[in-house]
Amino acid sequence: MTLASTLLALLPCALPAATEDHRPAMRKAAELLIKAEGNFDKLLFTRRRETRQLESGGAIKSKEIITVRREPYEDLIIMRTIARDDKPLSPEELKSQEDDIRRSVAVYRERLAKQGPPKPTPKKEEDHFALIREFPDALDFTFTGPETFHGRPGLAYTFQPRPGYSPKSMKSKMFEKMRGKCILDKASGELAFVDAEIFDNINLAFGLAAKVTKGTKFRLTRTEAAPGIWVEQDMHARFSARFMLFKNLRQEVDTRYTEFSPRPPKNPQRAAN
Repeated sequence: MTLASTLLALLPCALPAATEDHRPAMRKAAELLIKAEGNFDKLLFTRRRETRQLESGGAIKSKEIITVRREPYEDLIIMRTIARDDKPLSPEELKSQEDDIRRSVAVYRERLAKQGPPKPTPKKEEDHFALIREFPDALDFTFTGPETFHGRPGLAYTFQPRPGYSPKSMKSKMFEKMRGKCILDKASGELAFVDAEIFDNINLAFGLAAKVTKGTKFRLTRTEAAPGIWVEQDMHARFSARFMLFKNLRQEVDTRYTEFSPRPPKNPQRAAN
């Protein structure tokens, strides 16, 4: 047997086949994504979010940039605004914010002293969890090859609507008009990247309540911010929708998380945020 024929014989064992059912890997990624829902609570970080309101032709009508930092405050964890439109807050804004934080903490401590720590309540599953669990079944995935992503080995796929699939809810009708690319982290199975686009208009509630228009896009990058703790790092969303026949929403949002560090242990003597 020649070297070329040997390599060809071994290739199907080395890489996932293009016709292979990739849904088990996607279902695992979906469950890991749901499991990671509370991971930001375990971290300190800085978040910059830029929101642009758009004209019908795509021109920017208005823009707002808010940068916040999640940081310790006494035995609590707070979110502090550190910049607006990429400019530091003025001394007046800093003082006003500090006064607001002190008042909020005082109210919290007073309530805690009177009522004690809040009683744990049964955790309600978020509505979007159903959509996350549905996407592996609603779409067809094609393996396109190994791909290094942010220095880590990954497995790349393209996806498109699954012919004949019946959406389980009105919201999941979006899967009928969605295509894109995703990358799974090879070592962990985590979703590391997804880039999705709505390629045709989607009518929700017969088009009376909402209509998501062609060209709506979503891009997400995730990272392992600490060992075993996966979170979103970059998100880009471009929305184009109409609500109740007359209200249009055209918006572009970019969010980036940086400066990750582990959250300090909670003080058992005083309940923390």
